[in-house]
Amino acid sequence: MIALFLIYAGGVLAGAVREVRLSDAEEMYNYLEQGIAEYDTAAQKGVKTAAKDNVKIFALLAVGSLIKPLVWLIAGAMLAKGYLTGFSLMAALRLYGARGIYICIPNIISAAVLVPASIYYGGLNASGLLNRYERGAIYKRFFWATVFLAAIFCADTLIKGAASPIFVKWASGLLKSA
Repeated sequence: MIALFLIYAGGVLAGAVREVRLSDAEEMYNYLEQGIAEYDTAAQKGVKTAAKDNVKIFALLAVGSLIKPLVWLIAGAMLAKGYLTGFSLMAALRLYGARGIYICIPNIISAAVLVPASIYYGGLNASGLLNRYERGAIYKRFFWATVFLAAIFCADTLIKGAASPIFVKWASGLLKSA
C-alpha cells in the first residue's frame, strides 16, 4: 500500500511539473477561465464527465485486482489519478496564486477520501492475488471491497460533478472580486 501511495505522489509531482513546463500556458489559462465561466450550465455535463473519469479509474483497479498478470494496472490507475490532481492544482495556483487553492478545495476533499480508499482496495486485492490464499476468501474479500469502493466512487462523482461546479463558481467570483 505504501508503494501505491508513492506512485500516486509521483503522479502528482509529474502533473505539477508538466503544468509548470507547459509552453502555451496562456491558452490553458483562457480555457480554465472559460470553463469556470461556463460552470453555471455544466452541472449535468460535469456529473457525466466525473462519472466517466471515475469508471475508467475504477475499471483499471478492478481488472488489475482480478487478473494476476495485470496487477500493474492498479499502479497505472493511481499514477493517472495523481497526474490529473497535480496538473489541476498547479494550474489553479499559477492562475490565481495562493488563492487558487480555493478552487481546488472540492478536488482536495475528494482526493482525501478517494485516494486512500483506492490505495487500500488495490493493496488488499493485489496482495490477495500475489499471495496464495484460499480462492473463496479472496473473492469474498474482493466483492466487499469492490462494493465499498464503488460507493466511494459514486459519492466522488456527485461531489465532483454536482457540488464542485457550484463551489468553483462561487470561489472564482470571490477571487475576481479580491
